[in-house]
Amino acid sequence: MYKNLSASKLSANTIKEICDATNKARVLGCDRFKQQIEDQTGRCSPSQVRGGDKKSEKYKENQLH
Repeated sequence: MYKNLSASKLSANTIKEICDATNKARVLGCDRFKQQIEDQTGRCSPSQVRGGDKKSEKYKENQLH
């Protein structure tokens, strides 16, 4: 399984999502999968991003909406 995964090309966005989820100890997957993991572990898996780098352009753009 891992051999097949490493042989396929992942987009930069997918790699970023995996890294972010790993670094923040969050579950990565569809809502149904996240719910299953929450039910099994008894832990909430927040999907909302909190805070942010207030100096970044992305953060500033999100504040305007």
